[in-house]
Amino acid sequence: MLRGRTRPGWLRRGVADLATMADWFRVECAAELESLDLDDNRILAWLHPAAESVELVAYPDGDIQISARTTPTGPGYHFYIARLLKRLGEEHRIEWAPPAAAEDSDASYDDTGFFFGAPAGEVYLHMDRWLATIAQLILDRADEGDGSFALGMPLQCGFAQLDFVNTPLGPRSRDWIAQVAAEGLDSGSRPASDFFPWPREGQDADYWRRRGLVLLWTQAVWRPLDEERERDLPRRIDAAFARAWRLDADTGLPWREWRELRALAGITGELDALIAEREASFSPDGPRIGYRRHDVVHRLMDGWSVRLPGSFLVHVEGDIWHARDGRRTIEVSLFHAGKPNEDFDFPDGPVPWTYFDESPSQSARAYLTETGPVHRLHGLIAAQGHFATVTLAFPAADTAWALGVWRHVRFLPRRDA
Repeated sequence: MLRGRTRPGWLRRGVADLATMADWFRVECAAELESLDLDDNRILAWLHPAAESVELVAYPDGDIQISARTTPTGPGYHFYIARLLKRLGEEHRIEWAPPAAAEDSDASYDDTGFFFGAPAGEVYLHMDRWLATIAQLILDRADEGDGSFALGMPLQCGFAQLDFVNTPLGPRSRDWIAQVAAEGLDSGSRPASDFFPWPREGQDADYWRRRGLVLLWTQAVWRPLDEERERDLPRRIDAAFARAWRLDADTGLPWREWRELRALAGITGELDALIAEREASFSPDGPRIGYRRHDVVHRLMDGWSVRLPGSFLVHVEGDIWHARDGRRTIEVSLFHAGKPNEDFDFPDGPVPWTYFDESPSQSARAYLTETGPVHRLHGLIAAQGHFATVTLAFPAADTAWALGVWRHVRFLPRRDA
């Protein structure tokens, strides 16, 4: 986290000029930028598919604060972020506050010390120590009876457990976690390098291979992609693997899944013959990369979640959460009552509720409308003063599926609620 003061040339009405800084990020990070959001006083920039957003906040007094969590993406990401922010400071004439021993809103800090001059070895040591500690905590929790673990995975999704622990580069066994916990501080073996999506400085073939693999494991959907907007992700994966191969023709790539994804997205080009030749060496029956080949639990706001097939792609418009898989859609809106524990009195009369689902924790109603080949299920769920409206559109043959989705919209209050 860095706290800095922007000099007068980069202020607009006394506040840091975020629009100019956002443009700087778009140009400077063109090869890495996943997406960028800009509002009145904040920039959120996603620079790696395994990383949380870099957040830049502008304060009314002209100060800015930038925060970035570099675990669990890895040492390479930490080096990249540190050098990126140094350039930002130089080009936008930002005076960074000096480091503090502990987190302080008026100071800057880097857990590794690298931004302030510590050697690169401190970054590797810090990352290895972090991973070894987390690995030991996972083993301790497993011994206490927990059986589902995700390490460095997206917070908004819950994927099917494919082994002892899910990671951005695929599932790992308990033996692997035990090795990391036991040897994580041994610089001679560094099992941590097998975990981090960006394990070392620079952007070599292994960097692009791992970046593509993270997208393949966590974001790729495995169905025909007919809409143009759905093809952006496969194109980015394709570009990452192609770049890795051009940098090192011997780098190990997921040829089978690469070819499958290109076929689903209609991607063709000069690498077609090469990919087909390499793909032929893989068994067609072995396990395939991709968490979204299975159901995904999507965590919405305010404690709500919904379970959907991994083929659904999600986007949010205003207060409405949307998901679609080419032939089926779901929309969810959330609201709550004036009193936290108010019970919802479902209306009678004109609302033709025909489906009911009751449990000790929530109450749900739904009704079906049939208009031509497309059917719609309209649902309303109440739980402890919190409510969700759900609308599903689907082919008539999928009515049972739609009812199953409606019944699995769940509310789980926060532990401190």
